[in-house]
Amino acid sequence: MKIMRVISGSMILFSVLVGGFVGYDGSGTYELDVPSCSSDEIQQQGNDSVDFCDKSMMMGESIDIPIRLSLFIDIEVGAEWDEPDAWIGIVTADQAEKCTETDGYLLCDTDNLDFYSGGPDSEGTVSWNIDEGEYRFVAGSSVETTGTTTNVEYEYSLQLTNLVIWSMVGFGVILILLGLKD
Repeated sequence: MKIMRVISGSMILFSVLVGGFVGYDGSGTYELDVPSCSSDEIQQQGNDSVDFCDKSMMMGESIDIPIRLSLFIDIEVGAEWDEPDAWIGIVTADQAEKCTETDGYLLCDTDNLDFYSGGPDSEGTVSWNIDEGEYRFVAGSSVETTGTTTNVEYEYSLQLTNLVIWSMVGFGVILILLGLKD
């Protein structure tokens, strides 16, 4: 029984090392076509009555991040793209009230939105340390001449929160000490 406590405590400490201090991360690249905000195709979406260079489009549905998730895992997401006239932003879900629904998406006046992260002033980057709440993605473009292509490089990182790490370290050390004591 003594050896089992030492082995269990050691496995917990090793798991904390991998899951907490090292974590999990990844990255990738995605090529994205950015249409001109004054193109005929986009202007037809607004029946030629809307200037899309001053507008942005918001996701129709929000992303709900439960508090239980943020208690156990720290998640950070970042993206960079090489076309500064195109942008991505993140807003709280209540910002959807400032938009109007048009053909299955939300059309927003960009100046009226309060960005949690990113937005038109992001200069080709967005970084999001995910916290509990409801969020929506917003995208826009001020490319007026012709459409362009941009390469989006993204990265993400997941780690256990400090509360979980130190709780597991304490439990692992207690198991090891109890195993050595017997």
